Order: sequence, then structure tokens, then C-alpha cells
Amino acid sequence: MSSEEVLRVGAGMAEPFDAVWCAIEYWESTGSILCMILEHVNVNSELHGRSLLCHAILCNNDEAAEILLRRGANIEFCVRTTDGAEFLPIHLASKRGLLHVLKVLITHKCNLDAQTEKGETPLMLCIIHDHQECFLELINSGADLAARDKDGNTVMEIAKQTGKTAFVYQTVCNVILSGRKLYSSDLQTFSPLHYAAHHGNAEVIRELLKRKEADIDQQDKTGLTAAMIAAQGGQIEAFKVLVFLGANISVKNMEGGDTMKLAEQAGYKDQCEEVLCNAIMAGVLKGADFQEIHFAARKGNCELLDHLLEHGHSVNSLDKYGSTPLMITVREGYPDACKLLLTRGADCHISNTAGETALSLAQKVASKMVEGIILDHIARKVVLTGAQLLKHTKQGKGAPHLKSVKLLSSGVISWGGSKKRNLLCIEACIGASQEFLNNRKNQDAGKNELNLFRVATKNGKEIHFDAAANFSAELWTRGINLLVKETLGSS
Repeated sequence: MSSEEVLRVGAGMAEPFDAVWCAIEYWESTGSILCMILEHVNVNSELHGRSLLCHAILCNNDEAAEILLRRGANIEFCVRTTDGAEFLPIHLASKRGLLHVLKVLITHKCNLDAQTEKGETPLMLCIIHDHQECFLELINSGADLAARDKDGNTVMEIAKQTGKTAFVYQTVCNVILSGRKLYSSDLQTFSPLHYAAHHGNAEVIRELLKRKEADIDQQDKTGLTAAMIAAQGGQIEAFKVLVFLGANISVKNMEGGDTMKLAEQAGYKDQCEEVLCNAIMAGVLKGADFQEIHFAARKGNCELLDHLLEHGHSVNSLDKYGSTPLMITVREGYPDACKLLLTRGADCHISNTAGETALSLAQKVASKMVEGIILDHIARKVVLTGAQLLKHTKQGKGAPHLKSVKLLSSGVISWGGSKKRNLLCIEACIGASQEFLNNRKNQDAGKNELNLFRVATKNGKEIHFDAAANFSAELWTRGINLLVKETLGSS
């Protein structure tokens, strides 16, 4: 026979039919005539390459098909045409959209995923010929949504190629939401969860995960998870549902990219990061390699940083580059976040793998405000902790003595127990006064001038100290002035 296999043949087309073929085409409502004839005729009789069952399908006679199948008709009879086409009864029913006949074939356990010579399955034929009810019947019955034709096209790719994506999508979603389970022989080819994520259907995602029919971190053939697909597609509501239901955002695809990397590349970084912030606050974010506190630092999110620190995250934890959260806030230029981390115990002196500290990073990125915050913190710590300094006497006329000097939080500089050695500061300055220099000019002290700083006290005295290094003198001066200012402000 030719490839026009769906044409009915009969007396009207001058084909010589015997009684059994006519009994199928010219149907008697009870079917008794067909049953009587079948007592004397082989139920698998053929004519021009077609079986009686094929003829019943072409006649859209589901009752005749039922009788034939009950009497042993070959449900997998293969029709072969002169031009090389090969197909089964279910392909005929699917291609013509014969729903009632299709139901009969399915009831009698036909192969739902049988392929034509081109590898087309009944599902594919329903899509190509726009038979929505038959498509629904097939997927409800367990037809394979991961099938491929001989060109490697999947069911969903064929839907896209033929412009039938809308009806296929709606049908698939309706089936899932009705509580039925879809069948996929290969979840890397077709995963209902990935499909829902691609289309941004949060309701379907919830339903699949509620029924525990899907592994939330299942990867497709390119290593993408449902969360990755939602993130890179800008399906933010779907992404939110996946994250809040436990998706691991640290999973890597085959190219080594994680969820947030893909979101950034696609231009959805900010929206996805907002979801992550909310997930962290809710305590539901999952990701073995995802460092929440470093993420919060990168965002400069003080509320999130405070929340994480309250819940036991280390303020000095290191990322893969050896950077602390403080270093990240410095690099990104977030002064408020820097202040918060410093007050919660961030260490300014830790070096990353590049040998950078928080201070050197601030100087490198030319952020004067952040640099000032860090210097204030270091200076405050230096003066409150105290150190061994050389204290000069008599405005440089006397010999210097090594003293344990520190500044009290009240603004009093102290180097001993007596009242004379505990004086309230007004101001500190780098370098020596002119009187001090004049008194010391014959004592070879000029070479240490840069290490000197002087403190003016409330009782009118000016005291000179010699720090270990110029930077130390700057810190002492900065720290004293900072605390004096705070003391005066509070009073």
C-alpha cells in the first residue's frame, strides 16, 4: 500500500471487500454480524497490507476494534508501505485523533511508546497533528515524555518545532495538578520539575515536591538543576519556591557554574540574591559550598550579617581566597557593614591568599571612608590596650623613660598609679613641639622625630611620647583624638 495509510477503503472506492471488511465499515449497532462472521474468518486477516484492526481504526469504529481485540487481533500489527513507512494501530489512532479507538487500544495494553520508521511515538504524532485529547489520554496512561525520534528530537522539542508548546504545556501542568504522575524513562531528557521551572510554574513545582515525586537537585544532561533553570530564566517566583523548599544552590553544572553564577550571567543576579537573603533569614537556605556570611558581606546587608552572627557564624571565617567578611565589605565599599563587623570582633590583621589585609584593601580601592573606619578601629584598640612607650620629661630636657601607657575610655592618659600620671587629654598631635625640638637639638634626637607624638592635657601640660614606629605614633594620635571627641560629645 502507499504512504497515504489513513484513507478509508471500501465499496465506494471500488475495492473488492468481502463480508468481514464490510461488517466493520458498515457497522451494525450490536456487532452481532461481525461476531458471527469472525466465527469463520481469521481475526488477523489482511488486505493490501492492512489488518482488520487497522481497518476498524480507519473507519473510526471503536466497537469493532474492541470485538477484534477480544478475539485475539494482533494489537502490534505492523503496516509497511511501498515507500518504507512502518506504523502500528496506535499510530493510526494517534495520527487521526481517534480518541475512543485510542482508549480501546490502551485498555488492551498496546505499546504506548511504539515508534514509526522515523522514530515517532504516538505522543509525537498527537502533537504534530494537534490532537490534544489524545495527547492527554496518552500521558495519563503513562506514555514516555522522554522519548526521542530517530533524529534525536524529544517530545518537547517537537512541540516547539511545530508551534504546539502552549497546549502541551497546559496539558502537562493540568495532569500534574490533578494528582497524576507523569512517566519519563530518562529524567535527564525530560524532568517534570525542570519543565515546570523552565516555564516558571511555582504551583506545579510545589505539587511535585509535595508528592515527593522529584529530586529537587536532580541534574539534566548538561548538569542543570531546576533552581539553575529558574534562575537563569528569570523565573524568580519559581526560584523562590525551589530555594525555600530546599534546593542546593551550590550544585555545579557541567561547566562548573553554580546557580548564582548562571543568574549573574543571565542578568538576574539582584532578583535571585534578594531571594537568597530572605531564605537565609528564614533559615532554609541549603548549599554546602555557599558561605552565607560572605554573601551577606558582599551585599552589604547589615540586617543579614547581624542575623548570621547571632546564629553562630564566625565573623572571621575565610572563603576560598582566604578573605574574611570584613575584607569583602571593604572591597565592595560598605562602611556600615564594616562598622558592624568590627564591633562584632572582626580581625583587621588577617591576610588573604594575596597577602592583603582589610586596611590594605581599603587603601587599594581608594575608599577613604572605609579606610578611616578601619584606622579608627585599630587606633582605638591600640590606645585602650596600651603599649610600652618612651615618655619624655621636662619638655625634652630630661632623659626619656620606658612606661606602660594606655588611654582610659574616659579620655585619661595613664602611665602610672599616681594622680600626676593620670591626666585628662584635650588633643594629641604627631611630632614634637618647637620647644621640645629646641631643648633636644643638642641631644641627637632628630632622627626619631617621626616617632614622636605629643598630648595636650586639660591642666595645660604637654607630654611627649616616643612610639616604636611612625605608624604607631599615627595610631596613638588618632586613637586619643577619637576617644577625646567621643568623651566630649557624650558629656
